[in-house]
Amino acid sequence: MLADFFNILLGKEAPLSNDNILSNKRDYLSMEDPRILARKFGCLRGCTMAVTLINVFSVPKGKEDEFVKWWQDVKADITAQPGFISGKFQRSIKPDSKFNFINVAIWENEEVYWKAYEKSVTPMKSKLAQLGVEMVPALYNVVFEY
Repeated sequence: MLADFFNILLGKEAPLSNDNILSNKRDYLSMEDPRILARKFGCLRGCTMAVTLINVFSVPKGKEDEFVKWWQDVKADITAQPGFISGKFQRSIKPDSKFNFINVAIWENEEVYWKAYEKSVTPMKSKLAQLGVEMVPALYNVVFEY
């Protein structure tokens, strides 16, 4: 198995089969599969690292419920995009927080994120402007886990 892991790091990865992944693409069946280990810990050559989108929102008082409902509708389109891995939509526990909602989404790599962004940015910005929502997105790479 260790040899398989190094082959993946060197770009000799065979595609994952459906046998290695549950029906929900975000829930891995076995973290011992070397292809999944390579994705989890990043690659040295031959593949790209996952990126994390952290998108904070400042939603005006009185617009929160409408924003959440709209985000639930948008979620179906986002999760259907190629390269989307997982996402979490969070609300501040303090009602006076400047940024009262945060979206954290994991994408296979930066390239697929930007393709999905280009596809959805215009209608999304239009709706956010209509609601008076300030959005501040940024992409990150994991430095380490603890």
